[in-house]
Amino acid sequence: MDQSRIDTVIRQLETLPTLPSVAARLLRLTASNSTANAREISRIIESDQAIAARILRLVNSPHYGFGRPVGTVGEAVVLMGLEAIHSNVLSIQVFDLFAQSGEGAFDRRGFWKHALAVGCCTELLAQELGGRERDSAFVAGLLHDIGKVALDVCFPADFARAMTLVSERGMPSVLAEQREVGADHTLVGKRLAEAWHLPDDLVRVIWQHHQPLSTGDDRSLGANLVRLVHGQNDGAIFGLF
Repeated sequence: MDQSRIDTVIRQLETLPTLPSVAARLLRLTASNSTANAREISRIIESDQAIAARILRLVNSPHYGFGRPVGTVGEAVVLMGLEAIHSNVLSIQVFDLFAQSGEGAFDRRGFWKHALAVGCCTELLAQELGGRERDSAFVAGLLHDIGKVALDVCFPADFARAMTLVSERGMPSVLAEQREVGADHTLVGKRLAEAWHLPDDLVRVIWQHHQPLSTGDDRSLGANLVRLVHGQNDGAIFGLF
């Protein structure tokens, strides 16, 4: 890839929206190494009515199935746990930022369907395997291709040509994006995730999900998440660990 073109692409990313301040504070406080308590997290969520409503709707959904109504944010935080709050707030905010239909050749609706499917399947596989990555698996699968949306926003014409190469010639998306845009969605997604100060493990998934990692000595959370998402995204579901 041409470095000058990559630099141009990266500069263009500065025009993308940033995460809202409330969401950014929540993500920092709910990170795995944080000492925040449930009461502090609850107060921040309650300061944003939209996030609070979405969290309450989620905790009362069949997905969690607590069997009784949960009426307060504080109770929701305790029942769901900080990992789940972290993943769901991040998912909600990124989806809201980029969920617009768009008018170009990129099928934004199809993109989110794929992202949701990968997220759900990755979470199910992580639960089946019983590893420590199961709490982060859904959001890793959901956001792995976020660089594609960034390319569509910043370079709609170039990205549309890349999508045509994918659909009509069967060219791998990474190669098509490098040819038409000058940088692919894995690199752009990595830079965007870093700009948003997302957790390092999630940045790694966004960057490396097209790279089939060996089962070698790297058993870190980030490496395991990459293997999970790569398997779900590319269909190589078995033999991941």
